[in-house]
Amino acid sequence: KGYQKDDEGWMQMFEQLKEYKQKHGDCIVPQKYEVNPKLGIWVRTQRMMYHHTQTEKTTGMTDERIHKLEEIGFVWNASYMRHKRNDEGWMRMFKE
Repeated sequence: KGYQKDDEGWMQMFEQLKEYKQKHGDCIVPQKYEVNPKLGIWVRTQRMMYHHTQTEKTTGMTDERIHKLEEIGFVWNASYMRHKRNDEGWMRMFKE
């Protein structure tokens, strides 16, 4: 039963992430997202759990959850994407 309740909570947050993506065009939610602080923390937690699964630590991250997140374009290394986005913006300004 614990997993079922956990799955419900996870799916609610996943739906909020999908709404964020519709609005912002990506899944890179700031850690301190003032509009929905819980979502920023949840996204950070998903990344941490994913990285722990890569080092064979046991987490609540399942293959199904990884697949669902990847289907909507979830980025596991957000700091890389943030820098890339900043670089692209800088290059656009530089060219103008």
